[in-house]
Amino acid sequence: MFDKALEKFLNYTENYKYLGKPISLKISHTLRVTRLCEQIAEALNLDSQNVEVAKLAGLFHDIGRFEQFKRYQTYADKNSLDHGDLGYEILKQNDFVNNKYKEIILNAVKYHNKYSLDGIDDQSKLICEIVRDADKIDILYLDTLDELITYNDNSLISDKVLEQIDRQEQVLHANLKTTADNIALHLSFVFDINFISSLKLIKEEKYITKIMDLYPNSKLQKQFTKIKTNIDTYIETREKDAR
Repeated sequence: MFDKALEKFLNYTENYKYLGKPISLKISHTLRVTRLCEQIAEALNLDSQNVEVAKLAGLFHDIGRFEQFKRYQTYADKNSLDHGDLGYEILKQNDFVNNKYKEIILNAVKYHNKYSLDGIDDQSKLICEIVRDADKIDILYLDTLDELITYNDNSLISDKVLEQIDRQEQVLHANLKTTADNIALHLSFVFDINFISSLKLIKEEKYITKIMDLYPNSKLQKQFTKIKTNIDTYIETREKDAR
């Protein structure tokens, strides 16, 4: 089931490769997210069928990105459209997945980028939560490579964003005002991670520290110090509660 779906995905994305590096980076991201979905699903002791469904949801979670970039030359939803919604429509209209789990995968694709999962059924929610964790983990990994955010204005994190992080909440896009806010948004992904195995991976790979170390601005570093303490406390509490 997965191998055929992977072949269809690669054939589909081949049609967008002429658009260059942004497409190849998105394909690479997708394949890493797929592997992470498998890893998380196995850590949850899901059966082989549900592990396969999680992999398929990871494989197609960003299927809307390719058409989005073709139309708008951007991956910024606020400047184009909701890529989860577009991915849902593309997946629904094509035969990438034709099995009894299609609706679950469709829902995972549609909701993987939403702030809330209200209204989604329990099985779809589980698979979607796996995809959301995997997606955030890979974004943090890319941040450590300095691939996603251009910070050259010495800006600081704004008050509303800091307040959300103090409350251990994922930052709302509507509150973003500065380039530094975008960094803080990614750091706040930790507060929306669903599974302990995902948090452990982030901790073991030291993604948060590696990201913060990229930005030597002393005033920003002071803000980071407080954020890091907050994140460490949050992870420790989650780990303790899971024992």
